[in-house]
Amino acid sequence: MKAVQIRHFGSPDDLVIGEAPAPTAPGEGQLLVRVSAASVNPLDELTVTGRLQSLVPLDLPVTVGGDFAGIVREVGPGVDNVRVGDAVIGQAHPVLGGNGTFAEFILAPAALTSRAPAGIDLVEAAGLPLAGTSALQALRTLEVGPQSTIVVLGAGGAAGSIGVQAAKHLGATVIADAAADDRDYVRSLGADEVYDYVDTSWVSRVHNVDGILDASTGVDATVYYPMLRPAARYVSLATRHDLAAATAAGVEAISQFTYPATDLLAEVATLVDAGVIHQRIVAVFPAVHARAAFAAAGIAHGKCLVTF
Repeated sequence: MKAVQIRHFGSPDDLVIGEAPAPTAPGEGQLLVRVSAASVNPLDELTVTGRLQSLVPLDLPVTVGGDFAGIVREVGPGVDNVRVGDAVIGQAHPVLGGNGTFAEFILAPAALTSRAPAGIDLVEAAGLPLAGTSALQALRTLEVGPQSTIVVLGAGGAAGSIGVQAAKHLGATVIADAAADDRDYVRSLGADEVYDYVDTSWVSRVHNVDGILDASTGVDATVYYPMLRPAARYVSLATRHDLAAATAAGVEAISQFTYPATDLLAEVATLVDAGVIHQRIVAVFPAVHARAAFAAAGIAHGKCLVTF
């Protein structure tokens, strides 16, 4: 089968696009999926460069990718949430127990798979799993509701933009920051206030917010602590916290490890079909141009997808 793999750690230029053995029959709790498309996430770049090795050592060669959308071809013992022929979305990154998703066929954990949204095609759906579940998991942790005021940092990106939309659906007031050329886009998603992330002077004018969803690529979190009410939570997807500074500021600092479980994926699909969540797809590449997809994802303000 066609697959995109790394045989040594390096850069996206080192991706090998070629033939690999097809997976065997699914085992306990697994699905065999014919992949329609996969998407590029920051986690995939960490895999390619080898920066995950200290946390989760991977044996090479390894198929890259985590997000996928496709059709179930076979189910293993103990799988009862999907059936053969179902269109599904999910995560099968090697660090989460999968075997990578940039391939024509994959073995995916059923616990990290859900039926795909019915209202969009499978290629577009491939952009949803990690970004969507990251945003929803963070909003659950922040306990966002109709009386909440939250800040979303990095609101123009894949996870941040979903966070804005889902928080507004929950009735929250949303204050956001984004790149200057993304501000109109973030306003169109429903954010009540949108600031340029380069100029942080707005932070001094915002007080007593109930939580922060930090979907940025990494900022100085201590700059934003003064905005929070006492004992409020600051959930970051990538930013590292100074825990001593957070404690001194009375902030509960949480570095999130997203677990894209079936219930979260199903909620993402439901919100898409309800018209609550829309994502920005920047480009779609055939598998033979996977290197270009990685390069584009590094600068894109939206999702880059790879089809199989």
